[in-house]
Amino acid sequence: MLAHEGLQARQDFQRARAWIVHGLPPVSGRLRGRRKREPVEEPMSENKAQAASARMALHAATLADAPWLDAEAPPPAAWRGFARSGLFGVGLDEADGGSGGGYRAIAAAAEALARGTGSLGLALSWLGQVNACRFALARLGSAAQKRHWLPRALAGEGTLAIAISEPDAGAHPKLLKATARREPGGWRLDAEKAWTTNGPLADLFIVLAATAESAGRKRYSLFLVPRTTSGVSLVATPPLGYLTPSPHCGVRLRQVLLPDDALLGPEGAGYEALALPLRDQEDALMAATLAGGLLAERDALAGRLPAGEDAAMAELGRHAGLAAALSALAARLAGLLDETAGDSAELAPLADAARQIAAQAQPALRQLIAAKAIACPVLDRLTRDIEKSRDIAARAREAKRARLGRFLVAATGREA
Repeated sequence: MLAHEGLQARQDFQRARAWIVHGLPPVSGRLRGRRKREPVEEPMSENKAQAASARMALHAATLADAPWLDAEAPPPAAWRGFARSGLFGVGLDEADGGSGGGYRAIAAAAEALARGTGSLGLALSWLGQVNACRFALARLGSAAQKRHWLPRALAGEGTLAIAISEPDAGAHPKLLKATARREPGGWRLDAEKAWTTNGPLADLFIVLAATAESAGRKRYSLFLVPRTTSGVSLVATPPLGYLTPSPHCGVRLRQVLLPDDALLGPEGAGYEALALPLRDQEDALMAATLAGGLLAERDALAGRLPAGEDAAMAELGRHAGLAAALSALAARLAGLLDETAGDSAELAPLADAARQIAAQAQPALRQLIAAKAIACPVLDRLTRDIEKSRDIAARAREAKRARLGRFLVAATGREA
């Protein structure tokens, strides 16, 4: 086990035990990877999240019947439409050019987008851009980097894509092969990245690469790599067949020369600063997208089911209850991100529960759709995407479940 993985396990145990035994998640700084806690935002008013939701709902209504929702990527004009409505700045601090509101506003807007369009994929691509702006560039970037890239990103003139995963390695730090070596005046980067969300749209890649190794332990750094840089090329990825129109691709970087100021954040701290916390953060926000999906299913059913059949009405009511519960859970997860800077033992199990709630609602829904011979492309897309979303990072979630199980047994004084 890597040194930082052992430290992570010990700290996770302490945090989870405090949650299990005392019912309260500890809020002390996360030792996992020695990541410094970012400042906790003051709780935002409900009006801020409601405003983000309302603004996104209005925009989503203009996209609801767009034929490209089933395409591999949104057209450039549609992507820029989010910028024209100020929606790439949701959650971003006003000092950085955004509309503020933190993760509560981001989650509320993601739910509204998924509900209004019936497209989880579009919501995930929007989240990818917002996340790269807020969680990566605004949080880790220098004043000069933010001044150069954030206005472009918010205006829809610069799409950002985070490139961490690699073929046959995922995001496992021991298996990643990307390297960046110091050269006079800068860096030489070599990497092969895979499944980069929004990669085909990207103007700027945020690339994770090893910059040092000691005693078998790699230290990773982050780099800002414009798509037009010599040595950068895209590698086509076979279509997933679901979560359209969220595009993915591989990114090949061969002998890419970068200036010193391409380094994003502290040298050697890229994994701890971004890659390590990103999974929990993305999973927490995925709950809002799934909640929007269940609400969209509810809306579509209500408009198509014949009235007066008790069994069908009961199933619609059951689905509506699950959608409401998932929406409340998504809001709780967003609140945890804001209140604890992502340092909460509740995040992973609650985000996992959100996926389970959404997926487990689908079989009965499919039966009802078949029994009533309902023909609805939106329902077909939603049921497919919600079920398939269980496969995303499934191994990582299973490992977290097992770890939580061991914590529960250990909390009784026995060894798991």
